[in-house]
Amino acid sequence: VAFDLDLGSGVLDLEFSEIVNFGTFTETQVILQNAAISPSTSVVITSSSTSLTGTNVVRVTLTAVLLDEIKAQPDLAADNSSTFVRLLANSIEDSAANAALAAVAIGVRTFVQDGIGPQLVSFVLNMDTGTLALTFSETVLASSLQIAGFALQSSLASPAQSVTFTAANVSTVDSTEIDVTLSVTDANALRAQDSLAINVTNSFLTLQAGAVKDTALNDVVALVSDINALQAANVIADTTPATLDAFSLDLDALVLTLQFSQPVEPTLLVPTGLTLQDQLSAAVSLALTGGTAEGDLSTAVAIQLSVEDANEIKRLPL
Repeated sequence: VAFDLDLGSGVLDLEFSEIVNFGTFTETQVILQNAAISPSTSVVITSSSTSLTGTNVVRVTLTAVLLDEIKAQPDLAADNSSTFVRLLANSIEDSAANAALAAVAIGVRTFVQDGIGPQLVSFVLNMDTGTLALTFSETVLASSLQIAGFALQSSLASPAQSVTFTAANVSTVDSTEIDVTLSVTDANALRAQDSLAINVTNSFLTLQAGAVKDTALNDVVALVSDINALQAANVIADTTPATLDAFSLDLDALVLTLQFSQPVEPTLLVPTGLTLQDQLSAAVSLALTGGTAEGDLSTAVAIQLSVEDANEIKRLPL
């Protein structure tokens, strides 16, 4: 005759018109739907624990998985007007063993919206692809994710290195699992650090309270440096070699600047492994005989050419 739904505690109370035999209750005969007639969205109540309250109220405690399934539907159980229950035939028997008949859907009597903010419970950082796999405690709105509210740091407290993200592509499906592809700039900012995002011991994520919201628009619980920054569950190493994408030559300064796809260590670059040529199918070429490269990890590496190589470049029709 009535039902109440509390999405915060995950409790569904079903009130019947007379004393019922709790042992005959079949939860899969209960349908939660978004309209009384011709609903566009519905969820079958499954894998939940049940108990009897009084003699005629069955309490169904929804599992976290089922709650997430409900919350992932934007037009289901969003408010009183989108919350209905329909009982199929034989869902329960009364004390005289009379089985319940199929009933028309009824609207919720008392509806309590989820008032608890989601939590980021784990994440995996893939440095090869520049992606973050985020796992939350409940379904979140993918469109609500603000990447500028996230930062990665090298330790729980007083980190030596950190990067605050600026841009990313985010998966579009509301879920407990959200995939984030960092911009090339942000991914390379991580790769340019020598003690950050190398493994789980130096990969901790922080996020601001407004960085993500659940389907009830509750803010995510903040992760704060020095307090509760979250350590990575796994860090997948970058195994993709850097590629040379462009170069420029300044013969006045005797500098050859190389632009790579991701940061490289300048001191490990061997100038004598480089050859300049006049075209793709070289008619004229010059293999460098020396030069020096210094500096920190970077996508741009400047090589100071030797005077001899510079003069040879000027002499040849390159």
